[in-house]
Amino acid sequence: MKSSGLLISRINTVEQKLNTTFVGLNIGMNLNPLPAYYKILSLPVPIIKREGKVKVDIVGNINESIDIWAEKIYISTVKEGDFIALLNSGGYAESCSSKHSLRTNYNTILI
Repeated sequence: MKSSGLLISRINTVEQKLNTTFVGLNIGMNLNPLPAYYKILSLPVPIIKREGKVKVDIVGNINESIDIWAEKIYISTVKEGDFIALLNSGGYAESCSSKHSLRTNYNTILI
């Protein structure tokens, strides 16, 4: 069950700071704390595959420095408003989630 699920998020920020491109999501570590606390990667995969690859840090929307989904990874080029899937976000991530700083409701679909 741990690897069976995924989170789908909208990209709300693509921003270059110094030598790093940050991709900001509209979800944070409250929905899956495994990357923040245990460094268990939830592999980010853009829903729309565009030409080109870019090296990015993917970060969440919680105002805490550990709210990082992935660092220094290569993904296809993304734009603000695109969707991204975070793989490996299954049952264990769901059981660890919290309402901490929750900004919107979300749906859990179990099949």
